[in-house]
Amino acid sequence: MSAGLASLVLLVAAVPNAAHAKAPPGFIGMNAEDVYAGSDAYQAQMFQVMQANGVTLLRQNFRWGYSEPARGVFDWTALDRFVLGAAQHGIRVLPLLYGETPWATSRPPGKEGCAYPPKKTSDFTTWVKAVVNRYGRHGSLWVAHPEAASQAMSAYEIWNEPNFSFFWKCKPNAKAYVDFARPTADAIRKLDSKALIISAGSPKIDKNPGKYFRDAFKAGAAKVFNAVGLHPYEPRSDDVLRQLQDARKALDRHGAKNWSIVVTEYGWATGGPKSNHTVNEAKQNSLIYNTLKKVAAKRKALKLRSMTYYTWRDLPPAPGQDDYWGLHTGLLRNNDTFKPGLAAMLNASHNIQ
Repeated sequence: MSAGLASLVLLVAAVPNAAHAKAPPGFIGMNAEDVYAGSDAYQAQMFQVMQANGVTLLRQNFRWGYSEPARGVFDWTALDRFVLGAAQHGIRVLPLLYGETPWATSRPPGKEGCAYPPKKTSDFTTWVKAVVNRYGRHGSLWVAHPEAASQAMSAYEIWNEPNFSFFWKCKPNAKAYVDFARPTADAIRKLDSKALIISAGSPKIDKNPGKYFRDAFKAGAAKVFNAVGLHPYEPRSDDVLRQLQDARKALDRHGAKNWSIVVTEYGWATGGPKSNHTVNEAKQNSLIYNTLKKVAAKRKALKLRSMTYYTWRDLPPAPGQDDYWGLHTGLLRNNDTFKPGLAAMLNASHNIQ
């Protein structure tokens, strides 16, 4: 363990326990891909720090290809470790059901540069049913670990940002996405009639505001999902709140008054290339706190379930990847020390009414 992390973990005992926070369980969330990939020791340390700082939800990419590398061959090792470890710290996991697996993808030979859905939706649906049967209410993981069963999964997000070319066959198609999600949503409901089924978290696209959303409802989204996933990346707290209010109005207009809003990503960078989302660390801290306070004050009117920050740790570009602001939104610096923004999570969790 580095000196920075060792000092932080020693300080955790002095931090007020998140169990006494006013924020509803599952409201303050985090994306933490590095924790999923980290060692046992690192994972346990980070779960402890998150628990002590008010985090009660973790959105995790359940990469299809990692857990079903061949048809009908399942490997739950990494997911078991993550889901159970989080549960033992009072943190529930929100699965992002997403990804390609070579044996099932619709990707044409030689086509690169974006993600593709499966050739047969039924293959994806079969995998999702296996996920629910393992991690959902009454899942086999909780039969083996009944002491942690209170953190069983109860919500599922289907795919990621399909309104961006990168995440849907290099050309977004709302109807194709809804048609793809429908049998999976139906399968989840058969296993858990109370499940929250979230449309793929999506950022705002200004070229034609709301078109993808409208097209999704024309394709029958109202009967597929019961929650909308949003990625309100905005420069100011007031702008985040305004985007959520606009989404609520749009849902109500489209016959989805009972839908919840689930923010599965939001955040601000403190380094990297300049952008509308790049600020200094002090500003990141205030933006996180003010945003959580402002949206929480309206959460009942918005039907807002959760606010999941992106992301836990700053990351370097992957080999061949260009640097961009999204790699610098972390609360943990690359030198294993935390930015002031972590304290914003804790302060907000204790001050949300």
